[in-house]
Amino acid sequence: MLKVLVVDDESVVRRGIVLGVDWASMGCVVVAEAGDGKEGFEKILECRPDVVITDICMPFMDGIEMIKKASEQVRFKS
Repeated sequence: MLKVLVVDDESVVRRGIVLGVDWASMGCVVVAEAGDGKEGFEKILECRPDVVITDICMPFMDGIEMIKKASEQVRFKS
């Protein structure tokens, strides 16, 4: 199963993605959620997800900066 991390500062949107998708039917499992880019970065390092679904505009660190920073420490598959 692919491990999925969902990062969005709007809890309703984040929960909608997590609960509104049949992840198992796609061979995925949501391993973590984060409410901002800083927390998302920490979850990437902790959980080593295969897929990160992220918002772009978030407090503390935007989604693009989060992925750039994480890619300095984690090797993402292409």
